[in-house]
Order: sequence, then structure tokens, then C-alpha cells
Amino acid sequence: MRENNTATAHSGGYLPDEAKRKDRRTARRDWRAAADQLVREQQDLAAAAKAAEVSMRRAEYRSRTPKAGEKRSWAGRTAHGLKLRKHRATTANLSHVYPFLADGGLGSTGVYVGRDSYSGASFCYCGFDLYNRRPRLVSNTNIMMVGNIGWGKTNTAMALAVRNLPFGRRIVVPGDPKDDWLRLAIALGGQGIRLGRGLPARLNPLDGGVKPAGKDPAMWEREVWSRRQKLLVALVATAAPAIAPLEPLAVAALDLALAAAVQHSGTPTLPDVAHHLAAPDPDRAKLAGYDAELLRHRGQPVYAVLSSLINGHLGGLFEGPSTVRFDPLAPMIALGSAALGDDDLLQSLVMLCCSAWVGSTMSDPAFGQRLFVYDEAWRIISGEAQLDRMNADLRLSRHYGIANILAMHALSDPDKVGHADSAAVKKAQGLLSLCDTRVVFRQAPGELDRATADLALTQAEREVVAGAGVGEALWKLPTKSFRVQTILSDREKQMFNTDQRMTNISKAL
Repeated sequence: MRENNTATAHSGGYLPDEAKRKDRRTARRDWRAAADQLVREQQDLAAAAKAAEVSMRRAEYRSRTPKAGEKRSWAGRTAHGLKLRKHRATTANLSHVYPFLADGGLGSTGVYVGRDSYSGASFCYCGFDLYNRRPRLVSNTNIMMVGNIGWGKTNTAMALAVRNLPFGRRIVVPGDPKDDWLRLAIALGGQGIRLGRGLPARLNPLDGGVKPAGKDPAMWEREVWSRRQKLLVALVATAAPAIAPLEPLAVAALDLALAAAVQHSGTPTLPDVAHHLAAPDPDRAKLAGYDAELLRHRGQPVYAVLSSLINGHLGGLFEGPSTVRFDPLAPMIALGSAALGDDDLLQSLVMLCCSAWVGSTMSDPAFGQRLFVYDEAWRIISGEAQLDRMNADLRLSRHYGIANILAMHALSDPDKVGHADSAAVKKAQGLLSLCDTRVVFRQAPGELDRATADLALTQAEREVVAGAGVGEALWKLPTKSFRVQTILSDREKQMFNTDQRMTNISKAL
């Protein structure tokens, strides 16, 4: 009977013991959940009670403890509140506490110059690129290089110029009194013209040059006339400062003589102008409203100066037609005058004539961007007329698409133009404001104060100039300055070597 009941329960699929176990598991789960909830509630109540007790104790402490602290030892008690003053110090001192970061430089666009001595990064420079950037970093492409002899000024100028050649730019050196640039031009496959008495090269500074394509003929004639007239006035003023500036009648006599020489020969020479200056054409003078005899009399000092130049300083150099042809498409053109010696007046006159001879390339856009290098620039600014010409070239550099590089030994070089308060000295000093990029090498003793004042150097920049090594310079832009070490390749060191004789003597010893 018992076996039958068991079989019946199993046959229906019902297991009463299993249901009981399930109920017990559910009951235990509910009990544990209720116990956990009760524990959490008790913990929350205990935490709230503890927080209330702490808050009450803090309130009680504040109510009976003064703000200055407890009256006991080691309590940090102070008689008054802590008031700290602001600390002020110079950047020279604060830079040791908060190290300053070096400037990132001018970027990688442009010509590689060398290494930034502060950041260790490469320093690249391109005046044309800096002018075209936004915001604009320079307002012109002109560069003024100043440094004492032997500190790498010429090598840096050569590196900057030669490394511009792969960018399609050309180099023009109107006057090279040491023939350093002339040798470089020949080595680079450019045009090197050596000037000197007895040498075959002869230049006519009154050459008109090649008219730019598309240029209006009448406008071109006026430009050529202006260039010739300014050159003649500058030559006379440089050779004879005592009669400068020329009086109006002397200038009128010179203008009529130049016009007569152009009409007579097409391309005049200095002897042609002197001939017509000595014997003015009466009809031409009358047509211009002058008396021929009066012009001859007032033009005598100018005639005397031109005659002395033709037969003396400029004899065999510039008194006849040109025997060499100017190649405006050459990668580099240099006119060397080392054979003329160290005569300052002669070198200044030669640089004037050479500048006029290559001046026709400035206004022709077909020749592209060019770099005009004036080494020993103080020679070409030795008079007021030359200053006016250089001033115009610097101001029109953007219009012509050129960059002028002026290299001088010291910022006091322009003082040689005249007296301290003269207009010529002020014009010469004003050339610095037309060069937004200033490259300052080690200065001669006594020149550092002058450089600091004229260039508005900070104390840090002054220390850079004072401690600069060979080839190292302060590159100062309107809003930035860098300490740059020029780096030359082995080949460049050979090509740019301006100490060949010193090196040869050292080896011989």
C-alpha cells in the first residue's frame, strides 16, 4: 500500500520536499536582506550621531577659543593674522626660481644660418618671408650688420647671401674693396669684375642700362636722367666737400652739360659732360633762360672737380665707354677694387660709380628678388649726396623686391660724414631705422655703450653682445631677439676665408 502511494506521487511529477526547500531558501534570502538593511540603517544613525557630536564640539571649541589660538605652548598662537606682501624682483633673479623657456625661433622657413645658442635649435632667416607673414614681423627686408674686425661679420653676410641662391635670388655687390666677394662670385660661376689702373675692365658710370620690358620709354628716360644727374652731383660733393651742396646755378650748368652730352653722343661719358660744362651751348642756355657765360663761370668749380677726377682718381677706370658688359642674369655679380689700395676717397668714388652702374637692375622686376651687399658700407655714405641715394634705395627696397645688407664696423661710422650736429650725420644715423633686422657682433672697446643706446638693447642683449664669440651675434628684430652662432660647412670655410694671409703666415711660422 505504501509503495503504491509513492508511485502515485512520482507519476504526477509533484515533490513536496523540494517545494519546502525552495520556500526555506526564499525565507533565508529575505531574512538576510532585512538584516543588511537594518545594519545599514544603524550605521547611518551612528554616523549622523557622530557628525552631530563633532559639529557640536567644534561649535563649542570656537565659542570658547580665541581666533589667535589656544593659550598654551605649541598651539601655533599668533598675535595677529598672517599678512604676506607681494614679492617683486627682476627677471634675472626670478628666472632661477621659475626657469624661462627659450623662444622657438622664426620657424624652419628661410635660409639656414646656424644654431640658436639658447634653445639649441636651428635658426633660419628670410626677410622676404618675415615680411609676408601675418602678423608681419618686419616692415622691410634690409639688414644692418655691425661688428668689430675679425668676429665673423663678413662670413655671416656671405653665408646668408650664398644660401639664398637656391631660392632663385641673385646677389649684387656694387663695391668690394678687399676682393673677398669677387673671389666668391668667380667660384660660384658668377660675374667678377676687377677694377684697377692698367686692368682691362673699364666702366662708364653714366651707362643707361637695359630698359625693363613693358617700361614706358619716356618714364625710363626720366629715370636714367635722374640717376645720371644724382651720380654727377654725388661725385662732385664727395671729391670736393668744400663746395657742397652745389649752388643752384652750378646744378643748372651741370644739368645743361649733361643734356648736351646725351644729345651729342647718346650714352655720355664723364669727359663729355666736362667738355660741355666748360663750353655751354649758348642756344641751349638761352632756351633754358640762362646766360651761357654766367653758367660757364658758375660751373667752373664743378668743371675743375670733374677734370681732376677724370685725370686723377678715376683715370683709367670710369672716364670712357664700358669695356665689360653687365650680366643681370648671373647668379652673383661683384665689382672688386682691392687693386686701388686703401685710398678712402678713391674707394668711395669707385663704390659710387659701381652702384650707379648696376643701379639699372633695381627697377627691373624681370630679374627677380636680389640681395645688394654693401661691405664697408661707411665708404658709400661718406657724403650727403651718397646718403640721399642710399636712403632712397633702402626706402624703395619693398617696391623693387630687393634686400640691402649694410656691413659696418661700428655704429659710430656714420659720424665720419660730418660734424656731430650736421644734417648729414643725422641722415646717416637715420639709415639704422630703415633696417628692421640688426645683426650685432662683438663690438670694439668703447663701442658697446653706443650700440646699447642706438639699438635700445636690454641688459640681457647687451651681455650677449659683450660675450659673443667668433661668428656669434645678436639677431635683433622689432619684437624678438636671438643669440645665433653661424655655422659654416668645410667648403664654405674655404670659400669665405677672409684671413688667408694670416693663415698662410701662421703655417709658415
